[in-house]
Amino acid sequence: MALSIKILIFSRDNVYVNEIVNSLRKYSYEIIVCSQPDTAFDMLKKNTPFLIVTDDKFKDELNNEFLIELRKTTDIPVVVVSESDNIEYKLLYYSVGIDEFINKKWDFREAAARINAVLKRTAKVKNSAVDEVLHNDIYINISSYEIIVAGEKYRIPPKETELLYFLASNPGRVFTREQLLDRVWGYDYFGDSRTVDVHVKKLRKRFESKTQAWKIETVWGVGYKFNVS
Repeated sequence: MALSIKILIFSRDNVYVNEIVNSLRKYSYEIIVCSQPDTAFDMLKKNTPFLIVTDDKFKDELNNEFLIELRKTTDIPVVVVSESDNIEYKLLYYSVGIDEFINKKWDFREAAARINAVLKRTAKVKNSAVDEVLHNDIYINISSYEIIVAGEKYRIPPKETELLYFLASNPGRVFTREQLLDRVWGYDYFGDSRTVDVHVKKLRKRFESKTQAWKIETVWGVGYKFNVS
C-alpha cells in the first residue's frame, strides 16, 4: 500500500488481540498493540493511527477515564471491545463519543468487518466533495471537523460532528432514526436506533444555549430535522 493505514489496539487480552489481528490481515492494515495503560497516550502520540480499538477493561472497570481523556486530545474514530451486550452499557459508551461497540462473543470475522466499516465510513465523510456548511451563525467543515457557533470554535466527538453536518446539509428535511443511522453510521451499522437520540441530546446540550438561529427539531413519530430560524 502506498499509505500505511495504522490501527492502534489498546488491550490486555492477548488471546483476543491475536485473533483480531489475524482477522484484519486481509485488509492490509498496520496493527500496533499496546497492553500497558500508562504508556497508552505516548503510543498514541508516536503513531498517529487512523483508528483506535480499546478493550473496555483497559483503563478501569468502565473505561470512562481513558475514553474521556482520549476525546480531549483526539477525534480519531474509536471502537470499544467488551464482553457485555447490555444496551444501557453500550449507550453509555456511545455518549462518551465512541464510534462502534464490539462484543467479544461475536465471530472475529464480523468484528474485523465492523472495524473495517468504521474506517470506510470515516474516509467517506472526510473525502466528501462538499465539505462545508454555513447557516446564519453556524459553520461546519467536515474535512477538518471544525465547528464554529456564534463565533466560538468547538471540537466535539467525530460522530456528533458528522450527524450535525449531515442534518445541517439538509435543512428542513425530516429524517427517521433509521435513515440517520444509514447515512451517518453506515448501512452496515448494527447498533440500536436510540444511538441517534443520545447523539442529538448531546448536540442540543452543547449548543441550544449558544444560539437561537438554528436548532435540531424533533418531528414526533418520525425523526429529526435541522431548522434554521
